[in-house]
Amino acid sequence: MPVTALESPRKSRISPFVGYVISSYEIAEELVRNCPSAVIVARLSDGRIAAESELARKLMKCQTSRIGHQLSAQWSSRRHFQKLIAQFEQTGVLDNVEARLQKNDGTQFWCAVSARMLRVEEERYIYVHLLDLTDQLTARSEISRQRDALHAAEKLSAIGQLLGGISHELNNPLSVLSGQALMLKEKAPTANVAARADRIINAAERCSRIVRSFLDLARNKPVSPVVTNLNEVVVEAVETTIDALRGAGIDVVLELPKDLPEVLFDPDQLRQVLVNLIVNAQQAMEGAGRPMRITIATRCSTDGEAVLLRFIDTGPGVPRDISSRIFDPLFTTKAPGKGTGLGLALCRRIMEAQGGDIELMSTSARGTSFQLSFRSLAPVSEAGPDVRRRPATHARGVSVLIVHNEEDAAADLADIVTAEGQGVEIVHSAYVAIERLRKGRYDQVFCRAGLGDLAPRDFLRAVEDARPGASAGLVFLLDRTPDRKTTDYLDMVERPYLRNPIRRSDVKEVLELLTLRPAA
Repeated sequence: MPVTALESPRKSRISPFVGYVISSYEIAEELVRNCPSAVIVARLSDGRIAAESELARKLMKCQTSRIGHQLSAQWSSRRHFQKLIAQFEQTGVLDNVEARLQKNDGTQFWCAVSARMLRVEEERYIYVHLLDLTDQLTARSEISRQRDALHAAEKLSAIGQLLGGISHELNNPLSVLSGQALMLKEKAPTANVAARADRIINAAERCSRIVRSFLDLARNKPVSPVVTNLNEVVVEAVETTIDALRGAGIDVVLELPKDLPEVLFDPDQLRQVLVNLIVNAQQAMEGAGRPMRITIATRCSTDGEAVLLRFIDTGPGVPRDISSRIFDPLFTTKAPGKGTGLGLALCRRIMEAQGGDIELMSTSARGTSFQLSFRSLAPVSEAGPDVRRRPATHARGVSVLIVHNEEDAAADLADIVTAEGQGVEIVHSAYVAIERLRKGRYDQVFCRAGLGDLAPRDFLRAVEDARPGASAGLVFLLDRTPDRKTTDYLDMVERPYLRNPIRRSDVKEVLELLTLRPAA
């Protein structure tokens, strides 16, 4: 039997006034249904909904009436609902309690819940008012973001004042250092000594430029970016720090394609950004007890409008609970005396001031990955990717090598990879593939396991010998029922593999995984 909004008392008790009482309950039901807010009335005895407003149904995205349904069905957490009801039964009041509710389509949202007790005869009802907090929470988040940005700006302003106070003290000794180095160069007894003096002069001048860039940065002085070869600046930054890296036992892997477009950026400030990242990575990897490596790879974005630089280290990573704060000024996880908390904050400020961006792409116990993006000066190509041509390189410098002895299977995989926006080259021999790797660069290599009598272990070794680092982009293709030893080995060495039949979603997932690893 359907339940009305507020059930009428028994006729035996109100027979002289039946017409008046019934009309009162009908009015109450209409008041609830047409209330200009989202309200729900439910019995406390069994939790079933007795009445609801049209706005409540609209808020919960219900097409039909929910009278007779359980009120608790709207809560995403049954435990939280029971806790609220227990609190309500003690006090009879709830005011603006934030709760996560669930709409009829399964989406969840935050809501402010207020409630009052209604008594009709011997029955108790809970009268619930719902206020959607989605817009308020969005506004609160934006206010918090703006507050954090203002706080960061205030910190950088304070840094600017500090640097302004010490810049004179820094420039004086740097001038002396440059002058003495010039005298040493003029009177150098050998070419070797003259070359060392040149290095001192260049380092002193670079220090002066860094001080000036810090001051310009903190004072919001307009920058004057110039056409810059990104790969050349990467090499210069590595050369600046290579002695310290070698002393710490850190390997450096550079993946710098020759056809990379130039970017519009100040080279001195860009060099400072890269040196900051390198020094941070070096300090993070100290005592890590694992192979220490820094990988810097450059490439074009998919649409060709940007040039991307991926910086990857094998350090312990950034704890997830503080990963959102690493770009905050004066925030550091290093021990006292080890860091100032300025490096990454200034890196972001430098990048954003010149139309670029820096972001933390991933972090785990195996390392950290940053991505820097720059405006490309190369025109965007309207041509699609070349498929199965040699060389078959996509417009953004990405290429995939497919190694398979079955033409149809290789062609099917090539179609899937091409649909993901990548250029493809197909070879039918493992030995030809190794020769290709010796001569060219490929971002990913898909190879059928066991091709050419080479087990995965042997092929991995051959690929590494042909092109160090190339195995990072290697994916093995297995039959529908592969050998258990093969899968166990690939799992052990953490190499991805795909089983027949190969689906596009699997290829897309493995390509996204491999973008976090150095290119071949």
